[in-house]
Amino acid sequence: MPKLTFKVDKEDKWLYNGTNHRVIVVTKEDGSWKIVRLSVPSIEYLKDTGNGFNSDAENIAVKIESTLDKKGQIMNMKGAVIDNIAASEKQLKDEKLNARAIEPEISIDSTAADEHTRPSKIRVYMTNSVNINHYGSGTYPVDFGEYVYYVYNVLPNEWGDWYNTAKTAVQAGAIAVKMYGWYHVYHPKWNFSPYYADVQDNTNDQVYKYNSATTNFNKAVNDVGGIGVDILSGSSYVLFEVHHVAGYEGPGGQYSGTMWQYGTLYWAKQGKGYTYMCHYYWDRSSTQPIHFFYY
Repeated sequence: MPKLTFKVDKEDKWLYNGTNHRVIVVTKEDGSWKIVRLSVPSIEYLKDTGNGFNSDAENIAVKIESTLDKKGQIMNMKGAVIDNIAASEKQLKDEKLNARAIEPEISIDSTAADEHTRPSKIRVYMTNSVNINHYGSGTYPVDFGEYVYYVYNVLPNEWGDWYNTAKTAVQAGAIAVKMYGWYHVYHPKWNFSPYYADVQDNTNDQVYKYNSATTNFNKAVNDVGGIGVDILSGSSYVLFEVHHVAGYEGPGGQYSGTMWQYGTLYWAKQGKGYTYMCHYYWDRSSTQPIHFFYY
């Protein structure tokens, strides 16, 4: 993980003056090395796991990350707030249209209101024709005024429509889709040209299609509105990159770190709730369990 020192024309969440931390993933293709991912890591997690630099610049980066995560405020290395991407009270209220659907087998902790702040928007790099036709360009990311709109229009393209028969499976999917995007708003995955986006609209991340939302999937998103998931790292809880794949219908994948879409269908048929499923797939060990929080 390199440390890059910049002097920029305009500071934003992508780049600010001073030391910036990046994870660069490359692959060899046709005899040449290509960058396939240039993302912003969780500095706090790297420090907690003993993989940091323990420098003054790194400690400032942790404070920048923490302020963004807890308050939705983007700071520079001098401590000045240069942007605010926190969701508004109205946006959060609109997300919680349904009564919370909390199962009895695993409870959700009541936590401090400032543990994590949900973002108001996400930047998506458009490649799908339906998105290009609507937004007018596949070259530049698009700001969504409502983050939940992104979640509504991803879930139908990533999960089965089982709401009427296996509701908790779709609720688990709603948590997975929401938290994947949320994490990458704060830790952009495509932080290089031509993208400069948090995520793409395809299987490199999650499939987003304009106007693909349906009533049942929206209900699932609203069921888990105001509920998020993080993981214990050191002495604090941090957001992490959740993963999900199609998988197959059965009990496999436990503690793999990757939720199986068809596995959630299996567990829903066994009477399990979405909190059980999240723990089943995402718990890393007894010392790094996931944790649910209200926001």
